[in-house]
Parts: sequence; C-alpha cells; structure tokens
Amino acid sequence: MKVQEINQILDEAKANPEVLATDRYIEAQLQRLGLLSISQQMGPNCNLSCPHCYKNFGRNRKGFPKLKTVQKTLEEAVESEFLQISLTDGEPIRHENKKLMKLFAEYSSKLPVAIMTNAVFAYSEKNTLNWMNFLKDNGLELKNNPSLFNISTGPTYKVHWHNYARFNWALKQVFPDADFGKILMYQYLGYGNLEGEKDNISLISRCISYYFNEKRKAIEIDENNNKYIPTGKTPILLGYRLCEPEGRAKQMKKHFDLLPSRKLREFTVETTPFSVKEWEFLVIDWRGNVGFGDSLRCGGIGRVYGNVNSEHLFKIWKKIDNDEIYQANKLGGARFLYHLAQEINPDFVVTGRINCDVCKEISSSYELVNNIRQKLKREGIIKEYKEYIDQRGIPTLESIN
Repeated sequence: MKVQEINQILDEAKANPEVLATDRYIEAQLQRLGLLSISQQMGPNCNLSCPHCYKNFGRNRKGFPKLKTVQKTLEEAVESEFLQISLTDGEPIRHENKKLMKLFAEYSSKLPVAIMTNAVFAYSEKNTLNWMNFLKDNGLELKNNPSLFNISTGPTYKVHWHNYARFNWALKQVFPDADFGKILMYQYLGYGNLEGEKDNISLISRCISYYFNEKRKAIEIDENNNKYIPTGKTPILLGYRLCEPEGRAKQMKKHFDLLPSRKLREFTVETTPFSVKEWEFLVIDWRGNVGFGDSLRCGGIGRVYGNVNSEHLFKIWKKIDNDEIYQANKLGGARFLYHLAQEINPDFVVTGRINCDVCKEISSSYELVNNIRQKLKREGIIKEYKEYIDQRGIPTLESIN
C-alpha cells in the first residue's frame, strides 16, 4: 500500500469512525511507517525544577547524555533516514551541553533539530547573542530543511518576559532572512484560567509581535486559544496547552480541581481517547536506552528495546516496528491496550486526572505488558483488534483526536 493511500484511509477514519472496523484500515495502520522522528532526553539534570515535569527533573538530579552516545545516534539516524530529532526532557541550551549542541548544529542540515528551550539562557543580550552565533557558526540549518526553536513558557516556568524579548531580538539579528514562522514557536502552559492568564499571554504575544509583526497585522486566535502572529511570511504560533498534573504538580490540587477535565476520575475503555495518527517518537533517554511514545512520559509503553551504545539504531527501530505492543498501539492506541489489560485482569482499572495516566498505569507493570504481548502473539493482533471492536463498539467521533 502506497503512503498516499495509507494517509487517505487514516484521514477517512478520523472523519468517519466506521472506517476503524474495516480491513483496509487495519492494513493501512499495520503498513504505516512510523517512529521516523527521535525524541532525545537532555536531562535528568535541568536548570529549572518545573512543577509540571512528569519525571521530576531539575537542578538536584544527576545525568546528561554522553557525547559519544549522541554522536553515534546522529550518525545512525542520518544513515537510516530519520526525519527529525527533538531535544527535550531537560534544557538543551546551557553551558553543560555546549559540546552536544555543537554536534546537533553540525548535523542539522542532514537531520533537522527541534530545540525545546525554557529560554533561561537569554538572561543577557550578550549571552543570548553568543548562543545564537555559536549555533549558526556550527551550521544550524534554518533555511532549506529548517530546524526549530520551541519556547516553553507559562506561570510554572517563572522566566521573566525580558528573556523572550532578548531571544527574539537575537534570533532576528543572527538569522535575518529566516522564515520565522517555520523556525520558531511558543507553547504557553496554563491552568485553564484564561481570564487570569490573559495579561501574561498578551505580554508574550507582544514580545513576539514587536520583533516579527512589523506591519502590526491582526493576530488570529483559533477555537483552542492558539494565537497566530503575522510575520510577512509564515505566522508564528503561540500555542496554549493545559499544564498537566504530573510530577511535582500532582500536589497542585487547587489548580486542577477547578478544571472538570483534570479532576480525579476513573477511566473506562470507552472514555479513553484515541488518535488515528499518533504523535509518536523513537524515545532515547540520557543513557541511550530506546523505547517509543510521544516523549519519555510514555516511552515505557512496551519496554526498553535496546541501547544505542551497543546496537545500531535501525536494528532497535526494526525491533519496535515488529513488536506486538507497538502494532496494537498503532491500531487502537491506549484504548485498545486498556481493553487487552482488562481481558487479562478484569479488576484492572485506571484512576487518574489525564489521558496519559492510562498508558502510564499499563506500562508501570512489566508483567502486564508482557502478558498483553503474549496474548497478541498467541491469538493474533488482527483477531484481537476485531474482537475489541465487536465488544467495545466503534469509538465515537468525539473520542478521536
């Protein structure tokens, strides 16, 4: 099945859930080539101890990726034609990571890099400009196959807005010809109190507009409260996301009990959302262990499949691609895995605040994951998936994201 046909079927399934029960959907998902992007952990040591950090990374944690491990990862990622590498779970732009950032910049023309940063490094004009020049001088590619700066902001970061202003200024100074909407985005993590957060969001929006919206065109806002700031070329996204009650933020009960979608509740298979096109990565931790998920938050869904220090990255990717847990996750996501977990243990119930809690609860038990894997091997993934649809019904359009 060709890529275009696969994408067409998956788009149909997203618009019409009845397609999820068809053989052509099953064939398309199982043939879909996934995990073509890499998520590289930069912690556990970090220059901030953010309350929402699901791994409780911070200043008192120890651990950085080793240069040799990252070098091997990049070489094999380019050789195996991966599409992108994202630097997350820890702060990339800091003195301790300078040699690593030099490597990522050098490889960026062959493997675009998404740099997720809290902008703490932009505490002075000099330091901000030095970093931007350092990345440019080492080859950071922002034109032909552009890399991306993803700025994380919001009340939990406690970073002054001057940092964002200095960053925007330095980025424009050093890369004046870039299409800034393609190389820069901001993500605001809030508590859902839009009225109370209005002034902070407006301040960051003005920081972006001042440097990039020279003609002061109107800013568009979509139904999810994302802002699109004109630049003359591609608009810059100032996204809005709810800060998830994970890690230290589990203690921030007063914030999340105000939000109906974040109150403690019992999940059922039927109320667990499902994404037809999962945002998935090959997840590599600081030691070189490899799993899959959207980040290290759910990088343990299947298991650790290998370590880049001792195996070729493509060989590990192949192991995951052939794994029953990964294939089941492609077909029906956490919803299908939850169903299988209850088939094995009818008393298994997930209680939590966010959808990620379903995956985390399943993956926290190696025995349960292995029993699901053995069941799929024994009975067959397609047979189990069809029985799941028959028993649980086709997911509603509202549950598909």
